[in-house]
This record gives sequence, C-alpha cells and structure tokens, in this order.
Amino acid sequence: MRGIRVVWWGHHVSAQPREFRVWIRLSFARLLSDVFLCYTDVGIAYLLEHGFRKGRVFATGNTIDLAAVQEAMAEWTDERLGKFKIEHGIFKKRVLSFCGVLREKVRVDVLLHALKCLKGKRSDVHLLIIGNGDKYEEWKRLGNDLGLSDSVTWVGELRGQKKLAPWFLSSEIFAYPGRIGLSLIHAFSFGLPVVLNDNKDNHGPEYVVFNPGVNGIAFRENDAEDLAEKLDKALANEKFKLMGQNGKSYVEANYSMSSMVSRYSEAIECAAEI
Repeated sequence: MRGIRVVWWGHHVSAQPREFRVWIRLSFARLLSDVFLCYTDVGIAYLLEHGFRKGRVFATGNTIDLAAVQEAMAEWTDERLGKFKIEHGIFKKRVLSFCGVLREKVRVDVLLHALKCLKGKRSDVHLLIIGNGDKYEEWKRLGNDLGLSDSVTWVGELRGQKKLAPWFLSSEIFAYPGRIGLSLIHAFSFGLPVVLNDNKDNHGPEYVVFNPGVNGIAFRENDAEDLAEKLDKALANEKFKLMGQNGKSYVEANYSMSSMVSRYSEAIECAAEI
C-alpha cells in the first residue's frame, strides 16, 4: 500500500504438499508480492502454470558455499585422513554417513534397521550419524537395542566445513532415508553418491539435483530391507563412487554461490524497476 516493492522468497511447493494449503499460500504470494523468488528452476515453471506473471518469477539455485568445502577438503592428505580413521575406529571399514538434524522427518530409524539387515552380509560396514536433535537419544537407544553399538558412531552436532570434512571424506555413501533438502547439495559437494527414498513429493526443492542411476540410487520409502539391499549393491559396485563425482561436477557447474548471488540480485533489480 505504501508503494514498497516486495520480493517473496520461498518454496514453490514444500515437501508433502497439501493442495489447499499450497493454494492459500500462493494466493497470498500473488496478492502481496511483485516478484517471487523460489529455490530451483523447476519452481519457475510450476509458478507460471499457477497464475504468476512471466518475468516476475526467479529461482535462487539454492546452495551452500562450495568454496568453503573445497578449502576444507584440501587440508586432508591421504596420510592425515588415514590417521583420523584409525583414531576413530573406522580404518578399513565400509563407511556410510548421514548428516542432518535428528527429527522425525529424516527417518534415521529406517537407516538403523537397514544397517541391522546389512550387517548380516557385511560385517565391516559402519555408519556415521552426524547431527543432533530431539530424536538423538531415542534413535541412539534403538541402535543399541538392535545390537549396533559397535557399528555406529554418533558424532553429534558439528558446525563448519572444516570440522565436517574428515567425516565426509571417510565415507563412501551418503544415506538419507527421510525428506532431504540442502543436505543433498552438501553430500555432492564432497563427491559422495547418495541413496534416497523414491517418493518425489517427500523432499525439499533441492531434490531436483538428484538423478537416479547417475549420481545415486533410490529405495522404496520407509522400506528398511530395500534400503539395505540398495546399500549392499552400491558397496559391491566399484563404479558407484563415480556417481558421487557426477553429483559434484553437476553442483559445481550449476549451483555455485556466485550464481545464487547473481540470481538474487536479478530478482531484486526486477522488483526495483517495476
């Protein structure tokens, strides 16, 4: 009403969308904003189909600071990383990792049950769980109840790429059984292939970066046995690690921080010129 131009920044559709709620939210966005800034290019097409004006919708290409990841990785030589693995009891282990806030939607319980199944075939597999949250103690007890106390390292919460780097670099696969978002970009930035659930509507916008068979594989949602089977196949496939490099190359080419800043600027400048 005061003539101030408004850029509305948000998801075009969040995970597990409910049609009526999406309609209400987007109706407010159309009414109150001059420009809509969503997370990925997929959102632009969706918003244009739902009544937003062409030339008024932009996407950030939501990402993390990839340069900070590269800087952190460069500090870890093979010799130093080997000592780190020995220190933390994961030397010569087949290491899987999860990183995120431990809340219901990430379904680490499914991953623990899958690990229990997988241990029957691979005694050398080990899981790193990086993060904290309201499910931390519950899921740690579950792991112990499943007899996995020697097969899981509960790393806890870590902040900053330099602290995270040795754990990611010690891993072969990034396994995320629940609803993934920016963690997908994070895994690819370290060159890790991913294993995700197959419910396309159950993820954040960043899921658009996932390309099954190219940079990772999918398992049936909430099916621990299928997750275990997919992890076993991935560990048996020497070429699977190349999928992580595919993911790394893709995000470096398409999801740089400089590109994200440029896209933000473009949306703001468009609003200012209206």
